[in-house]
Amino acid sequence: MSTRAKFLVVGVAAVLAGCSGMGLQKAEMQSASGSEFQNDLRAGYVDLSSAEFNEGDYKDSDYFAEKAIQSGSGNAVQPTMIAGRTLPGDKVDQLTSSRERLMRAMADGAADKAPADAARAQVAFDCWMQEQEENFQPGDIESCKGDFFAALGDVEKALEPAQPKVAAAPAPEPQKFVVYFANDSADIDPAAQAILAQAEAAAAKLGGAKVTIAGYADTTGTDKHNLMLSERRAEAITKLLSGSAKDVESMAFGQTNLAVPTPDGVAEAKNRRVEITVEP
Repeated sequence: MSTRAKFLVVGVAAVLAGCSGMGLQKAEMQSASGSEFQNDLRAGYVDLSSAEFNEGDYKDSDYFAEKAIQSGSGNAVQPTMIAGRTLPGDKVDQLTSSRERLMRAMADGAADKAPADAARAQVAFDCWMQEQEENFQPGDIESCKGDFFAALGDVEKALEPAQPKVAAAPAPEPQKFVVYFANDSADIDPAAQAILAQAEAAAAKLGGAKVTIAGYADTTGTDKHNLMLSERRAEAITKLLSGSAKDVESMAFGQTNLAVPTPDGVAEAKNRRVEITVEP
């Protein structure tokens, strides 16, 4: 082919190309001014327009470019109507039900609640419609169809009502039991046995309970004597409860922390005690 002939062919091709597909350039140059959803929709349609242009399908390239322009201008753009394409008869039902599902999501606020995924779903649906009308590129059909269902699934998940948060059950409050002793004694009497039974039951109910045992004395006797007496009282209780809890801590405070404040040398029954605290 002569150089002149080559230039002629190229020139004719350029003229023919200039007759169609010009919408893509216009769409690409547009300054988007729509909502987040509309701008995402515009970007998706520009990509579709570009893909069709590169395949030489200038009619569909212009179709998608116009949708891009309308979306980017803030106008409402619907997914392609079923009647808008000449579809194989055996594909109409699935496409119809899929469009209805998409429109229900849009009616439920998909454009506001999941703008990016909603735009992706609509663009993928229109891609599926276009490829299904051509019906000769099964790989492209399945790609658009798969993108549609994936995006729509994300949209529908975003539209699901939030599950109410269930407040955690409050932790059980620590339980306190008090065992009293006779004057200058660490012996466990029947009344003390009954209190210990309650403490054991509380510890068993909590499973791995922590039990704190604190022994005390009244103000009769010397400080040293009362400290040793409070230790014996705490030890007596500890021996009986050590098998009922996972963690048992024993302490002795002598004649300090009196339940009933008294002067030195006063016998007070409520001060001769062991306090048992059971907690989770």
